[in-house]
Amino acid sequence: AGFAPTLRTLDLSLNRISGSWNYSMWPEEFRLTQLNVSSNMLSNIAGALWRKWLDRGMQTLLVSSNFLRTLALPVAELTVAMVVNNPVTALAWTAGQLRAFPAVLVWQLPRLRSLTLRQLLLVILPSAVFRLPELRHLNLYGNALTEIIVPRDREVGRRLQTVQLGGNVLHKLPIGFGHLRFLKELLIFSNNFHSVPSVLCMLRTHLQELDIDNNPLTLESSQSLTCLTNLRSLIFARLYLVVFPRIVFDLEFLEYLDLSVNGLTNLPSQIAILRHLEYLTLSKNELTFLPTELFSIDSLRYIFLDNNLLRDIPTTIQSLVGAVAINLDCNELRELPSLQRLTNLKILNVALC
Repeated sequence: AGFAPTLRTLDLSLNRISGSWNYSMWPEEFRLTQLNVSSNMLSNIAGALWRKWLDRGMQTLLVSSNFLRTLALPVAELTVAMVVNNPVTALAWTAGQLRAFPAVLVWQLPRLRSLTLRQLLLVILPSAVFRLPELRHLNLYGNALTEIIVPRDREVGRRLQTVQLGGNVLHKLPIGFGHLRFLKELLIFSNNFHSVPSVLCMLRTHLQELDIDNNPLTLESSQSLTCLTNLRSLIFARLYLVVFPRIVFDLEFLEYLDLSVNGLTNLPSQIAILRHLEYLTLSKNELTFLPTELFSIDSLRYIFLDNNLLRDIPTTIQSLVGAVAINLDCNELRELPSLQRLTNLKILNVALC
């Protein structure tokens, strides 16, 4: 049976509603503000149900005591949510104007492993989020956070491996960040960092991936990078650097290096120091020549040099026998050396622009 479209409060608790609930019974004009489906047998409360009407003014949602493992909440005006007694391991809340994440939710989700709060205009994040005992992945992309508060004790983020903070207005990281001793991947692109946060040196033994592109950094303020000796991936793009950041030469285990969209005119021959490099992108710079030493890096598989001012490619490119993809689009090339020896090459781009 359907419900009247004027209905605003609906209590369906203590029933036997399961994941096979027929969502098609809801009329298009339905505008619920309060829904209680606690103590049922729901295993999924996402997808069509949300798209149909939960994003049209829902304020109170009670889903306690079900069998939910994941929650996707594109709900802009939700102010009360109860999800206790569910084995929820993933929560995704996207695209709205939440501004402050309800702290009460943190204590209802002790098994949470993945928390996504994207594009919600968040300005406040409860520090208790970092105390979730099973949390592995935290995604806070595209909010309005100006600061992050991380408690300073050893129980904080004891399993946290990935933190996505891109697209906020952060200018520093708290000292508590140094206690995230299992953190492997940190994304802080498109913020307001004027220097590489020195607290990252406390993570030097385990931090492997850092994305800090599109921040107002200078080379002088980036010296903290040198302590990240185990870094495998560095995205240092859209910083509008004119001089090559030689500090990367201290990161001998780098496998992935992105220096695209800068103003680099010169690539030092010392690039060959990075013996483990597999992926190198120097797209959209102002390079006019390449050192022959670049192609002595046996591990290189993917190299992107498009949108530069290159006129010649050294013949030593023939030594890059492991190369899988080479992009030379939008340069001023006069000719290209023979690439017959590159038997692993799958992608070659040499288009004019």
